[in-house]
Amino acid sequence: RAGRPAAATPHWKHDHKHHHREPVGRERCKEFSCPPRHRPILKRMPAEFEPWIANCSTDQYNNAGEVMEYASWMRQPMYQEAVGKCCSMKFLCAQTCGMSLQHCHETYWQCAEAACAEMQRKIEKTGDGGTMPAGHDHGDEGGRNSQCMQFARYNDLHVLTPDNKSADLLFRKRWGPAVCPEFLALQRAACDCLPEGEWEKEQTVRFEELATLFAPDALDKKGRFKSKVWKSWKGKRHELLFRLLVANQGNISRNLTSHLDVFATPSTTKDEL
Repeated sequence: RAGRPAAATPHWKHDHKHHHREPVGRERCKEFSCPPRHRPILKRMPAEFEPWIANCSTDQYNNAGEVMEYASWMRQPMYQEAVGKCCSMKFLCAQTCGMSLQHCHETYWQCAEAACAEMQRKIEKTGDGGTMPAGHDHGDEGGRNSQCMQFARYNDLHVLTPDNKSADLLFRKRWGPAVCPEFLALQRAACDCLPEGEWEKEQTVRFEELATLFAPDALDKKGRFKSKVWKSWKGKRHELLFRLLVANQGNISRNLTSHLDVFATPSTTKDEL
């Protein structure tokens, strides 16, 4: 079981160790909260809530919603294939009740950095890097990693919700104060509020319902969480929920884009719960 992402630069500040990580928002995003004496709890899935995923955006848009053709290199399949699973995780993270934008920011970039590095290793091994876009020929295939990171940068936490609901989704980056409200709206859609006295029991029931479908090995013969498993995630149940969503996204989530094959198999497995 993996723990929390390592302590890092706040999402709204420049990261001097990772210059490619663009600051998100202008201040710490508020987390979803409930009225006094109530606590957030995941909605029942899929009866009350069905999370969605989508491909990474392969176009850059100007403020008028027009495609910026100079960035046509983003449409090369290798970048979608490399970073696609990270975009999927990003959308699921934002729809995991109890998550913070900071956690999603870190999780996305850890995924993207590893994915781009792996893509570069494969290119160096096979020598099949295709043709570099005009103006981006670095004299070797090392430029592909740079392009991959730019692709990831365009698809970071500034891109959380589509501008439309059609099959041809349009994702444009949000800036400044627009990011946090979108993140909070996704949290509201995923969360309920319950009185504190009912919360622990009902939370266990809802997690066990999901585990029955997707992680039965975590349950005992009575269909209840094994004590050791449940206790090990105390205070981090939202992270357990995120792992369930990522490992079972094909069964739990709606895909807003039509090409499921661009998503690589997530590294998280039920055995890691």
